Amino acid sequence: MSKFLEIPIAATSRNSFRTAVLCYMLEEFRPGLYHIIRRPEDPLEGKEKELIQLLIDNSNNKLRMYGSAEELLENVNIYKDFPGNHKLFSRISEPYPFSPKTFTSLKNDEKYIAKSDVFVILQNMIFGIAIPKPVEVTKMLNFYIKCREENAGFEQMEFVKFDDGIFEKMQKRLEEEFSKTQFLPAEYQQHIEEFSRLSKEEIFGKFKAFLPHTLDFNQNWEFENFLKTLLNFSQSVEPSTEEIVKYYIACNHPIKALGTIIDENPDMFLPIREDSDQPLTLRVFEDGDQKFLMEDEVFETDFDENSIYLFIITMEEVLENCDIQDVEFIRYPITRTKHRATPIQGPSGKLFILAIDYFFEFLRDLIHGKKIFQRLKPADLPNFLDNLNGIFQFLYRNEDIHFIRTDTILSLDDIDDRLSFSYSTRDVSDVNPSGFTVQDLKNELDHLGLTKNFPEIQNYAEKVYSEVGKNKKERFLRTCDLFDAVEHCQLMCILERLPMLKKFVHREKDQGYLTSLCYRKVTTNTGSIQLLVY
Repeated sequence: MSKFLEIPIAATSRNSFRTAVLCYMLEEFRPGLYHIIRRPEDPLEGKEKELIQLLIDNSNNKLRMYGSAEELLENVNIYKDFPGNHKLFSRISEPYPFSPKTFTSLKNDEKYIAKSDVFVILQNMIFGIAIPKPVEVTKMLNFYIKCREENAGFEQMEFVKFDDGIFEKMQKRLEEEFSKTQFLPAEYQQHIEEFSRLSKEEIFGKFKAFLPHTLDFNQNWEFENFLKTLLNFSQSVEPSTEEIVKYYIACNHPIKALGTIIDENPDMFLPIREDSDQPLTLRVFEDGDQKFLMEDEVFETDFDENSIYLFIITMEEVLENCDIQDVEFIRYPITRTKHRATPIQGPSGKLFILAIDYFFEFLRDLIHGKKIFQRLKPADLPNFLDNLNGIFQFLYRNEDIHFIRTDTILSLDDIDDRLSFSYSTRDVSDVNPSGFTVQDLKNELDHLGLTKNFPEIQNYAEKVYSEVGKNKKERFLRTCDLFDAVEHCQLMCILERLPMLKKFVHREKDQGYLTSLCYRKVTTNTGSIQLLVY
């Protein structure tokens, strides 16, 4: 790995990693785990597996479906590996927490990197030169760099060639700028005179002026709390003018150096200009044998930032109908793990996943998170499935919808008020070290009360058991494998009752979008499986 892609230990934090792990989990499993990891501001120091084990040990057995700490870490690492991941996993005051990802050109396999991730490289350069002291100054630089990224004005994801030579020159230039930022007595005295006449609000304004981007409510709240801590305004004794000026100069000099580097390299940090000799870069998403692009990235349209859908156009259609001169196509593989698809940043900056992935994640939450099919009374199952079919009808009515925003909440029309629930549920049983048999699986389906709503569910046990056995990661089947088997048996029963959704699933499979979701030789990125499509 290039040194410019490596996140310095000092830039990592337990908080960002914890957030990524919790985001990977079902929402119902998260309560009680947020405060388990102590000193969240501390760097990771290579203790990711240890921290995950700590969460597992304090989860009251809720995390058994995710397997061992090593497996969960492997899956989380895939899940969080996408450009712009800091928007989901870290606060604006924190450093960029995870290494940027490089991509290759469809034409010649040259390496490219998202322009938004060049800001991460700039951060890594700072830590490579010298870690700013005190730590509050580092936070100020985090605010500045992330605000410069947000202020850049990218309307869609753009890429630039990843060239170590270019970044070496950029780092040397940054070192030159840092060497100029010496503490000058005349400058210090000038600021002393200025700040001695300012009110607290005006002093806050001076520090806010460092940021080139208007903060939203949450960011502004975080920034003001940061300033109170930085300037000790939260203490009973307010700081002296001399102390405030020292902090101001300590922030001002490196911010000027960073600003110089960004301004000198617009092709690296800003959207492509009309007079630029850079090619237009477009992502070509690859899932199985399919290659496709987002329509809104191919055509100049007024993208609705509130839209929860994104439509696609195939690579074949682009080659046949579009002028592709001066276009560099960037290969963008769709990645997914056993439980989650890796988010993809859309033209609006919002995060999306494929519709088929959203569908399965939604059902997984119903099955394991809410345990709906244990709670529902048999008389209410048809109404519930009709409701479920209704909210997903857009999937099978429009074959061109292939991306859905990850924060989309599909309402079940106040189902808690309309249907009768039995709130007595059971957890999936622990599996003995010697594994479990087909009969054990059948017994488990009955133990969970699933035979009441799905009388035929045990008929699927043998087929599911066989496929789970083929894909197990250890010698004997484990508890996490039993979770998979119970899930797949329920999915089969659901799809048999919802023929249009079953048709949608098979359509995605036939078109190749389910290659890594089915039980096949090539499955997910971690060798796991999502659904048995029969």
